[in-house]
Amino acid sequence: TAEPTIKPTDDTTTKKVYLTFDDGPDPDYTEMLLDGLKKRNVKATFFLLGKQAEAYPDIVKRMHKEGHMIGNHSYDHVNLANLSKTDAAKQIRMTSEAIHKITGSI
Repeated sequence: TAEPTIKPTDDTTTKKVYLTFDDGPDPDYTEMLLDGLKKRNVKATFFLLGKQAEAYPDIVKRMHKEGHMIGNHSYDHVNLANLSKTDAAKQIRMTSEAIHKITGSI
C-alpha cells in the first residue's frame, strides 16, 4: 500500500482538523473508531503503545492498510523524562520495532 503523504499548501482559507489518538490500539474501541473514520473517509494519526500493538496486531495492520498515520507513544506508557537516556531509547526502539514487524514500515 502507498504511504500517506503530506502536501504543503498555501491555502489559508480552508480550515483543517488533525485527529490524533493515543495509547492504543484498544480491543474495545479502536475498531469501532476505525469503522467511523472509514465511513466518513477521514484519516487520523494513531500514537501506539508497543505492548498494545503487539497484543493487537490485526488492528495495527488495519490502521496501516486504511492509510492512517502510525506514531510511537512508547512501549508501555512510561514518562520518558523519568528514565535514563538508555531506557527511554529502549522504549522508543521496542515500539518502533513492534510497529515495523506488524506493518513492514515505520
